[in-house]
Amino acid sequence: MIHSMDPNHPVTYRSAEDAFAPWIIDELHSRPDLDVSGWFIWGTNVYLNRNLSDIVDNWPSRGMNAALWVSEFAPGGTSKADRPGGFRNMWTTVERHPWVLGGAVYAWTRQGPEEIDRTLGVTSEGLPVNQDLFVTLRSLFHEPDPFPTT
Repeated sequence: MIHSMDPNHPVTYRSAEDAFAPWIIDELHSRPDLDVSGWFIWGTNVYLNRNLSDIVDNWPSRGMNAALWVSEFAPGGTSKADRPGGFRNMWTTVERHPWVLGGAVYAWTRQGPEEIDRTLGVTSEGLPVNQDLFVTLRSLFHEPDPFPTT
């Protein structure tokens, strides 16, 4: 219904990992008149790299003809020292296949609405909480500066 009201924009369904994918896929398969390719995008929130790998690597075999994006990701259960490497590993997983459109870091700020934001937040009051983590994330999401000042 949403797509029919606005066919020029994608529709995203965001879920905790892919727990509800079987039900959505079954419903889509019950509607052979509905082709979701090109406008429907499955968003997945994932906080462990092994779960992310499973979802990303097996997405085409799930039977849903839709793109995937990682709507939230963070290396849950890691120490402060291990978070930069955890994010690097997860981003490598996000970038591994062409059917994954990209991903978004969770949680950007410690001032977010959820209690876990106090632990997983990357910034506090606009400043990096962990400089190594911030530098790692910047390197993952930005091209190197071709004209560095230093």
